[in-house]
Amino acid sequence: MDQQLPPFAPESEPKVPTSSPQPPQMEKAEDTANSEQSAPVSSISRFVFWLQQYRRLLIILVGGMLILGAIAGLIFMKSKSDTDESSLQNALPQNLNQVRPIESPSGQSTPSSSVPVADSDGDGLIDAEEISLKTDAKKVDSDGDGLTDRQEVQIYQTNPLNVDTDEDGFTDGEEVRNFYNPNGSGKLLDVIDAIEQYNNEK
Repeated sequence: MDQQLPPFAPESEPKVPTSSPQPPQMEKAEDTANSEQSAPVSSISRFVFWLQQYRRLLIILVGGMLILGAIAGLIFMKSKSDTDESSLQNALPQNLNQVRPIESPSGQSTPSSSVPVADSDGDGLIDAEEISLKTDAKKVDSDGDGLTDRQEVQIYQTNPLNVDTDEDGFTDGEEVRNFYNPNGSGKLLDVIDAIEQYNNEK
């Protein structure tokens, strides 16, 4: 069972391969490395391709969502302002010109009239007071002296039906404008006398 070897015959110089053959295991490792590097590139390129294909659809979807959000916000703001306005209306008294009953200490209210309080001329005296004073409920200054009926009755205690209450020749309005007492002699307030009186009281 001896095998004979073929005779040795020298040929020309042996050829040196330009690239060394690689074992099969190394080729597999390079293929997997190349595929791993190309996988992210291919998934990115697929995503970019998908974005390019569906760009209009994405713009429409995002725009639609923004418009729906704006509409929902407007509806919410409108409903909130409506509820605020209605709660404000409910908080205000319904009839501002009606006299409300005064609560007695026992918790029962005193009877009140449902007659509205009116001040036709807006001078500060209600019409009922003007009727009792016999002044004109439709004129702010019944006697035309330059003071309103309310000023004459409640501030200076002058006669609202007499132009010159103290009959000194000056109208009540002229006397007040010049700091004189319309209801008698002297000034409305003598500053020097007031200071002296204040100092004397100390």
